[in-house]
Amino acid sequence: MKLKNPISGRQILLPGVAIMLIALLLFACNKNNETPGNDNMTAAAKAVTGKLVQGEVKSISDAEGLLLHINDLDIIVSQMPGSSLSALPGISSAAVITSAYGLILKDLVRGNVYFLVNNDEESIRRFNAITLLFPSTVRNDVIFGTTIIRSSNG
Repeated sequence: MKLKNPISGRQILLPGVAIMLIALLLFACNKNNETPGNDNMTAAAKAVTGKLVQGEVKSISDAEGLLLHINDLDIIVSQMPGSSLSALPGISSAAVITSAYGLILKDLVRGNVYFLVNNDEESIRRFNAITLLFPSTVRNDVIFGTTIIRSSNG
């Protein structure tokens, strides 16, 4: 006696394959929010031995330089004596590299890149080497230096 299964293999196979494809698509599109996803910023961070952070940048300028705030960092940027350092705009979504050689800010919405390079031969050499990574460099300013203050809330 031959028994016939009321559910055929096709009725199980088709939905099973569809569910697996949807799961694969969801996992493939899942992004890591901790990294900015910018290969050029990662390469630049390695070249200037810097740390990469991402978030909103708030900027205040005065006659002596800039104050930048991103996440839990306050960055004081001192301008060169006798030179002017134009104000940076506030950036709602930015990737920022802090290093002993200067700062790199990238506006992730507009794609603008700002180099704030310390005034010494090694810093200038390192930043010149990574210029080709950023074809849309908007500004390249030479600065006196930076002071980074990590604020802790609680």
